[in-house]
Amino acid sequence: PKMAERTKFDYIRTGVQAFVSTCLGIWFIIAYALYNGNPCARPVAVFLLVSGICQLVLTIFTLYSTCCLPAGTMTKAMPGQGGGAQTRVCLLACCILILALFMIAWWIVGQVWTFGINEAACDTVIYNTSFWYLICTYILMGLGIISAIGMRIYASCCL
Repeated sequence: PKMAERTKFDYIRTGVQAFVSTCLGIWFIIAYALYNGNPCARPVAVFLLVSGICQLVLTIFTLYSTCCLPAGTMTKAMPGQGGGAQTRVCLLACCILILALFMIAWWIVGQVWTFGINEAACDTVIYNTSFWYLICTYILMGLGIISAIGMRIYASCCL
């Protein structure tokens, strides 16, 4: 069977995702660099630093999986390919899974730290960056859930 080929949309989607993720990661690292040492904001600053590094690592994994692996290899077995290619795909998938699980747990920790501190006593750059990152994440999750429900309803009654 012939392997699927990547479309122009795949590369555009990956490029936009990589750009946004890189900007977000760099902004989190810059916010940490601007941190003034306020002990109240220390956990939130660490949350942003680790989140920024994870964003950049995830961007590297995404770019590698799109640009350096044949289309469909992350979802299908690769017949006729050597064991080295399958090992790379398996290793990449495991790294992405571990990173994603860590990022979910770290996101929950960041919520506890951000929403559990006194906003007035904290560094404003650190607090606002973390606060709005979490709020925007909630909004995007809500839009994703609403879109999925809408598509499911459309598919079940209109197709």
